[in-house]
Amino acid sequence: MSKIEESLRELVREELKGKPPPPVPDRRQIIWLCLCVANVALLLWLLPETIFKDRAENLSKFVLWLGSSVFVSSFVWFREQLLGLTRSRVFKITLAVAFPILMLVYISQLNIFAIHPDIEPRNLRMIVDEQPAGDEDPQNLSVSLQTHSITVQPANWRPQNDDNIYPRPRTFKLTKLDVLQAWWGTKKPRWRLIYDVYVQPAGAVDEVIVRPVEIDRDFMLKPDPPLSDFIGAPAVRGQELVYDWHGAEDAQLPLRLPEGKYTIFSRKKKCDGQEKKVEVPFVKNATTELQEPCSPQNQ
Repeated sequence: MSKIEESLRELVREELKGKPPPPVPDRRQIIWLCLCVANVALLLWLLPETIFKDRAENLSKFVLWLGSSVFVSSFVWFREQLLGLTRSRVFKITLAVAFPILMLVYISQLNIFAIHPDIEPRNLRMIVDEQPAGDEDPQNLSVSLQTHSITVQPANWRPQNDDNIYPRPRTFKLTKLDVLQAWWGTKKPRWRLIYDVYVQPAGAVDEVIVRPVEIDRDFMLKPDPPLSDFIGAPAVRGQELVYDWHGAEDAQLPLRLPEGKYTIFSRKKKCDGQEKKVEVPFVKNATTELQEPCSPQNQ
C-alpha cells in the first residue's frame, strides 16, 4: 500500500470521526491548487527516469490525493448546499417536470416501436443503420423512435462494381415521423427493389409514359435513370413518369422501375398508343411490346 493511499484512508477516517472539516477552498485557492498540479507535472517530467520510472502513474496518484483532500474537506459544505437546494420550490418543480421528459426520451431510444413495412420480395435481406437485421422478419421490424437508414438488398447479394446490374440494394430514410406513423398504422413504409424493365414501342415514338398503380414516393422523388443513352432521364409529371425516346424504330430498351404494377404506353405527336398493364418484375425478363400510337386502331 502506497503512502498516498494510506494518507487518503486516514483523511477519510478523520472525517468519519466527526472531525470538523477545514474551511471550504475559495476560487483563489483552487487556482493555486491547479498551479501546484501543473508544477508537479512539469517536475516529474523533468526529473530523470531513474527516479520516477512511471511518471504518469505518480502524477495521477498526486492528483488523486489532492482532489480527494479538497473533496473531503468540502464534503459537509456540499451536503448542506444540496439539502438546501432540495428545499427549494423551483428545484422540486424542475425535478417533477424533468422526470417524465427524460423518461420519454429514454423510452424513445428503445427498440420497442413495431412497424410492418410493405416489402417485396419477401426473402430480401435488410440492413438497419449499417447493421444486418439478422433473422428478424423484415415485415415485423422493431426500431427506436429515431431517424434510421434502411437498406434492402436481394438475397445472397454480393458487392458489384458494375452499377448496371439490377436488382441491386436500395437505401431508404426512415424519419421519426415515419416511425410514429408506421407504429400507429396511419402510414406503411414501402420498400421495394428496382428491376430492369424492357419495353419495345412499335414504330417511331416521342415518349414512353409509365403510370404506377401504387406510388413509390422515394422513387418518384429521384427516379433511377434508364440504362440506355437513347432514353432521356424520366420526368415526373403528376403521377406519371415520362421518358423521352430517341431509339430507332422497334428498338428494345430497358427502363428501371420498382417492384409493382404499372400502366405503360407510348406517345407520338400528342397521340397515345394503347395502354398495357405490366407487373414488375417480369418472368424471365420478358419484353413489353407497346402498340404504335396514332395507328388506325387508335383513331
